[in-house]
Amino acid sequence: MGISRASKYMAYSGGAEKYIQFANEQTMVIPQFEDPALLDDFEAMISQPHVDAVVIGPRDLSLNMGFPDGPNHPEVQEMIDKVIAVCKKAGVAAGITAGTKADSDKQVARGATMILGIAQILIMNGSKDFLGK
Repeated sequence: MGISRASKYMAYSGGAEKYIQFANEQTMVIPQFEDPALLDDFEAMISQPHVDAVVIGPRDLSLNMGFPDGPNHPEVQEMIDKVIAVCKKAGVAAGITAGTKADSDKQVARGATMILGIAQILIMNGSKDFLGK
């Protein structure tokens, strides 16, 4: 715990002990899945207490799987489906990025329960739509 706005610059009412309890209650644990080698132990990893969600990194996952052209490769898509299934079985939210409404809808349909929008991609895609390109 340090001097920060969150700790009210060390003036949190109730003292440090109360602040630490509050901070621990408010902290989310969200590991990111980007390495296919983790799949075998993944369920045990995310079944640990206090894991709230998992974020799948599709681009890094595709690179780590040897597909530099991106996450649309069928093997990458299959791995994403496996990760989402493991998250569902463990009762942990499965998050993934989406750059368009259609992509978001696709991710939700496949079982993702948390969609992360990347501001730069959303702005770029919105600009392309606006310009008709």
